[in-house]
Amino acid sequence: HDNELAKLELKFKSFQAMRDDDSNEIGDYALLTGWHEEYQGHGAGVFQCVDKTGLTDDGGTIAVGSTYAWKRITGPGDATEFGVVPNAGSAFDNKQYIESAESVKKCILPAAEYYSTKIILVNGCISGNGGIAVLRQMSDDVTGGNYIEISAQNWDSRIKNGVIKDLAVYPLSGTTAIHSSFTQYFDIVNVTTSGGYNGMFLEGVGNWNLRGCTFYGAKNNGCRIETRYNDPVNLLMPIGTFIFFSQCAFRDTSAGPGCVVVHTPSVFFEQCTFFYNATVGLYCNSNNINMLNFTVVNASNCDFDSNLSGSIHCLAVWLLDLNHNWIGGPRDSDGLDSSVLLEDCMDFKITGNEIVEGTDNGLSLYRCNRGSITGNVLSGNKNSGLFLDSCNSIAATGNTLGNLDWTRFRQKTGANLNGEHIVFTGNSLWKNTDNAIINNVTVDPQVGYNSVINS
Repeated sequence: HDNELAKLELKFKSFQAMRDDDSNEIGDYALLTGWHEEYQGHGAGVFQCVDKTGLTDDGGTIAVGSTYAWKRITGPGDATEFGVVPNAGSAFDNKQYIESAESVKKCILPAAEYYSTKIILVNGCISGNGGIAVLRQMSDDVTGGNYIEISAQNWDSRIKNGVIKDLAVYPLSGTTAIHSSFTQYFDIVNVTTSGGYNGMFLEGVGNWNLRGCTFYGAKNNGCRIETRYNDPVNLLMPIGTFIFFSQCAFRDTSAGPGCVVVHTPSVFFEQCTFFYNATVGLYCNSNNINMLNFTVVNASNCDFDSNLSGSIHCLAVWLLDLNHNWIGGPRDSDGLDSSVLLEDCMDFKITGNEIVEGTDNGLSLYRCNRGSITGNVLSGNKNSGLFLDSCNSIAATGNTLGNLDWTRFRQKTGANLNGEHIVFTGNSLWKNTDNAIINNVTVDPQVGYNSVINS
């Protein structure tokens, strides 16, 4: 009994000192009092001396020395086992310790503040524990690029099944907070990015679910989503699809849109907010590039408001679905911007939205084809509730277009229709100050059976 007790009294003040020890025997036990000698208590635990054959030093649970190894028996069960130190201050770089813990999927950070230089995550797994873990990029780190990088070389070697949760990330002003490329099946929960160039940049990723995240105060975009070629030389095999945002916030960019979607099909926004961004809340672009002819975007039950130059701008997007959203106008009352602007879009549905206070029009469509506009409130805009220019095969039914008592502007025209094969029927036009309908449809105009009440 006394002999066993003596063995338990063996102590090391650092992981390196334990690794360097060669004076004990296999079967001995030792107490590690701290991973770093300077930060006692963090990463502490009981280790047993074992045969080192076949063992690999992972920097936290196994220490391989010259004659034997030490294997962890007890510990805190978090990233401090690998040398991460909570609240160590702005001069302590946690980079190598975070990467060490993450390499074995044990990067669980106690709720605290951590400074580091740029981090590469090979598994895409990092989480706070017991609250929010705050990651701050060190002030002397090289700016630009990406603070947290999660990327593979191509789709065949993609990183799967990542989890990021309960994390707040503060990059330097010219650095993207989180960048990921060629990754799949990721779950992102309660993550906040603050500042930086982009909050999050997803490039060629699939099956990402983001819930309760906030992208705040980035310069360029709160979140940016792009496809990527698996064969970039020949521009073949585009990658990127199925990205779901739920109850996320995109806000307060200083130069660009809150969220940008480029050539990525099946991107869904549900119960999200887009506020106070420097241009629009959501910008989607699908200009024709080789094998990339469409971007499929669905926004439902979201709130867009107080963005500088409008809420939504879509360029050459196919299969757009906007339904049951609140879509407010630009916060710049002196501009000439629509709350929702669609250019060269086709096969879209705009259903059940409140689209108000555009400093030009509420909903503007230019050169758009094959779409339905149903059951929306298009009211209180400076010029027209609905404006169509050079459009074809558009059906607008069951909408309310007029004036509201509380809006900044008195709407002049309910609907201004220009194009071919336009159906405009069953709508309610309520006290527009100049015109209920301006009908310039040149081929197959089907405009009639609307309710009109003049001011």
